[in-house]
Amino acid sequence: MLRRGLFHLLGPCLAILLVACGGPAALPPATPTAPGPPPTLAPTPILPTLPPMPCQPIPTSEDAIVRLHLLMKDWPKTIPQVHQAALEAVLIFLKGLPEGLKTLQADPGCLDALNAYIGSVGIQPMDRRFQVADLEGDGTVELLVALVSPVSLVRQVAGEFTIEDLPNAVYWPPDNTWPTVQQVADLTGDGRPEIVLAYLFAGASYAGTELLVLGREGEGWVERLRVGLNNWAGGGEWRLEPQPDGTQAIVTTCAVFGVFDAKLVAHPLQRDTYRWDGQRFTLAASVQDPPSNRRQVVNLAEAALRAGAYRAALDIYRRLLDEPDLPDEPKGGTAEGKPDWVAFATLRLGQVYALLGEPEEALTTLAEAEKAGSTVGRLAQRFHQAYAAGHDPAAAWAALLEDTEIFAEQYYERGNLVSFPGNAFDALYPGMALAAVLNDRPRLAEGDPEALRTAWAGYGLETGTPLIADLDGDGQAEVVVIQRVASPQPPELEGGLAPGWVLDRGPDGWFAALLLAGPERNKDVRPEGPLPVPGTNRQAVRLGTWVRSWDGERVIRYRDARTWALESDPFDFAECPLRWR
Repeated sequence: MLRRGLFHLLGPCLAILLVACGGPAALPPATPTAPGPPPTLAPTPILPTLPPMPCQPIPTSEDAIVRLHLLMKDWPKTIPQVHQAALEAVLIFLKGLPEGLKTLQADPGCLDALNAYIGSVGIQPMDRRFQVADLEGDGTVELLVALVSPVSLVRQVAGEFTIEDLPNAVYWPPDNTWPTVQQVADLTGDGRPEIVLAYLFAGASYAGTELLVLGREGEGWVERLRVGLNNWAGGGEWRLEPQPDGTQAIVTTCAVFGVFDAKLVAHPLQRDTYRWDGQRFTLAASVQDPPSNRRQVVNLAEAALRAGAYRAALDIYRRLLDEPDLPDEPKGGTAEGKPDWVAFATLRLGQVYALLGEPEEALTTLAEAEKAGSTVGRLAQRFHQAYAAGHDPAAAWAALLEDTEIFAEQYYERGNLVSFPGNAFDALYPGMALAAVLNDRPRLAEGDPEALRTAWAGYGLETGTPLIADLDGDGQAEVVVIQRVASPQPPELEGGLAPGWVLDRGPDGWFAALLLAGPERNKDVRPEGPLPVPGTNRQAVRLGTWVRSWDGERVIRYRDARTWALESDPFDFAECPLRWR
């Protein structure tokens, strides 16, 4: 079962109530769950009576509001029509003002009246939907409209209004993704404002926020920062921090998730600082709460391993063995089993020693891991025997993937590793076998894709033809490939697995990041591309009906390569990535 798959064993989904942001830097905290389907918008049955406002006269159109009410009755099927009808209602409002956008800027009461006028139909959230600002620095104001995705920009030139949708800020599906305008301010010190948007995502037992910073470049808007703030297991928030050079740093806080994780277990908080580097906001510092139990240490070490930082992973796993008093997960609650994290850390230490080319330490540590018996002991023995034959970590990792019994152990909640929140797929980490081959033969990532496929086949690793391309725009090519993982047993489980990976370089070697989690039917999917992603320096790849990109740390999911609408996913959208440093 792939990452997050165990969540489907937890019983019926719980619905959450989406709440609006409470301040310029406040994002919605986790809210209590309640039985039922995810929330959808309900139409307001009667026309509003607008309260007295300073803006006089208040231009309204009963016909426009009636049309919106009728469209809202068929939400979410009518989302595109709602988006268009709402913009038409906004234009009617603006045309009724003496000087259009100038009046809206000069009289705050008019902006309040616009919010009440459009808000009467039930489009959520109820604030941060409109912002008037001079985005071009030419003394002419524009109106940002964030009602449903996409966010739109209204301009007025010589008395005529035009509408521009921001293509960088489209999410799919839009029925549970709500855009808000958080701030319009000069964050880069060049005298021109950036747009800070927050997309609030609500799903079954989940809430997340995607923070997006857009900056003007030429005639278009480009992505300066995109970061997820996970509100699923605790509140996420962001703030601006002035810098000596006149720029603003963006500081985020969120509850982080690791490889072996679930909503209802403890999570450390992580605070990340992004600073302007002349082109975009890049990560400058990351501070995380110290791990409070053994599983959290394992997650931290796994984050290092899955970033190609083998020596950092080694140090973190050693820490677990050197601190025998570090507690296990608290008893009770949702933990249905008790993975032996110390034994698993010993196994991983042996594997990492092998990746670092230290055979004596690897063989000694793997022999120690075998003593744990059960699932961990069996995996350690399999890796040990294969590695001892030739000191080849790729061959040893490939041998590990022949163990299909581990999937049945997860299914029946047996053994000392894959009981919740452990899982078989991440314990095996199949993509690392592919990455280990590139550690030994890195030139394969620069040449013929078929030659690379042949090299993998020599280790018994079944893959499709890979695609070699620079997805993250760092000047070095990554490798995208679909891998075939042996069918798990027993037959009650679904067929084999065919995950898609992006293979990239880290400080100490290659690593694999899960680009596409999929069942066996994906095994014949062939990566196509690369496709330039508008408004970024990234490229994307098409995998069947999916379009994916990679920013060096995080997988970016697109609905298609035409609209470049970003897909929201109940478990991957707005995920706050666990950092090992």
